[in-house]
Amino acid sequence: MKNIRKIFFFFSIFPKNILCISKFVKDSIPRIYKKKSKLVYNPIELKKIKKTNFKERLGLKKNNFVIGFVSNLWKRKNPLKFIELAQFITDKGYKNIFFLIAGS
Repeated sequence: MKNIRKIFFFFSIFPKNILCISKFVKDSIPRIYKKKSKLVYNPIELKKIKKTNFKERLGLKKNNFVIGFVSNLWKRKNPLKFIELAQFITDKGYKNIFFLIAGS
C-alpha cells in the first residue's frame, strides 16, 4: 500500500488535472488533490457504434425483452442484486424476459 501511495504522489504532482473514470475513483483520491480531479463520463459514443440486431444473434425473438448487467463482477458492483432482481421478475410470472450478465 505504501508503494501505491508513493507512485500516486509522484504522478499527481505534475499534471494540472487528474481524470477519474467514476465517482468511486474520484472519492478515493486524497483530499489534497481533489481540486485537480475531474470526473469524465463514459467515453463511448453510442452514435458511432455499428447497429446490430443482438437479439437475432442470441436467437431471441423481436418481442423478447432483454435486461442486461455490464460491469466488473466485483462485490461492490453488486451482481448478486441483479440476479435477485431477475429471480423476483421471473417469480412474478413475466414471460419473454431474458437476463444477460457481461463482465470479468
